[in-house]
Amino acid sequence: MHSTLRDATTPYTERDALNFYNVKKLVLLILIVIVSNTGEAQVNSDSLWNIWKNKTQTPEDRILAIDQIIYNNYLFVKPDSAFVLAEFMYALALEKKFEKNIGGALMIMGGSFYIRSEYDSALKYDNLAWNHFIEIDEKRGQASASGNMANILTAQGNYQKGIEYYTKSLELHESLGYKRGQM
Repeated sequence: MHSTLRDATTPYTERDALNFYNVKKLVLLILIVIVSNTGEAQVNSDSLWNIWKNKTQTPEDRILAIDQIIYNNYLFVKPDSAFVLAEFMYALALEKKFEKNIGGALMIMGGSFYIRSEYDSALKYDNLAWNHFIEIDEKRGQASASGNMANILTAQGNYQKGIEYYTKSLELHESLGYKRGQM
C-alpha cells in the first residue's frame, strides 16, 4: 500500500513549496474578503441605527431600518434582543397604523421564540400575525405566517398539522404567482 504521507527523511521539493505558497495566498484572500464584508456590514448597520434613532426620518424609513437591523444583526444570534427591538417596531407600526408592519413585527417576535425553541410562544405570536393578516386581507403575510406556523408545528412533532399549514402557505403563495423555491 502506497502512503501519501511524507516521512521525516524525504526532502521538500520546489513543488511542495509552491503548493504551500498558494495555500497561504488563498487563506490570506479569504481573510481579506471576510474582513472587508464585516466592515461593510458594520457601516450599513450603523447607518440603519442612525435612521432608526433619528425621529425626523419618515416613520416608513424608521420601520424599514429597524426591520433590517433586527433581521440582519439580532434575530439569529440574539433572539431575545430581537424580540425587544420588535416590540419597538410593533409600537411604531401600531401608532402609525402600518398594518403590514404590525404583522411583520409579530412574526419577528414569533421567530425570536422559534429560534430559542420556545415553540408555544412562537406559535402564539405567529398566530397573532396570521390573524392580523387575515383581518387586513394581506395574502403574502398570511402565506409567510402559515409557513412559520408549519415550521413550528413540525418542530413540535405535529406533522399532520404542519402539513396543513405548509399546504395553506403554498396555496397562498401560488395564488400570488410566487414561485421561488419550486422546482
